[in-house]
Amino acid sequence: AEQYEAAIHQFNERNPYHHFARGQVAFKAKNLVLAKESFLSALRLKKAEPDFYMALARVYAAMGDESRAEELRQKAQVVLVSDEAIYRPSSEKLRLIDSSGIVGKGRAGTTISMDRFDNQSW
Repeated sequence: AEQYEAAIHQFNERNPYHHFARGQVAFKAKNLVLAKESFLSALRLKKAEPDFYMALARVYAAMGDESRAEELRQKAQVVLVSDEAIYRPSSEKLRLIDSSGIVGKGRAGTTISMDRFDNQSW
């Protein structure tokens, strides 16, 4: 049983989503220090996750550091756009798919906002 618990602990420590979830719980409990630490841990493990930046931005805003919060919101936008560019099919593929009538338009011009983040149920 001890080995099993140790394995779970190791897995959780390497899982950015575990840290993110812990940060969400801490933020809701108004434990901003633990929330900040948790979101920073999540970002150390996975930098290409816009929601991690937005969560950390909320913490900084709650701590009164709006300039740092804005920097993090902008970083989230950059990560989101670059991530979409990587997975977006080429325009030629899109033209072929669109002409086939199989799919409609994509998510061009997607932006991230606090509303997107705030309205999620955790």
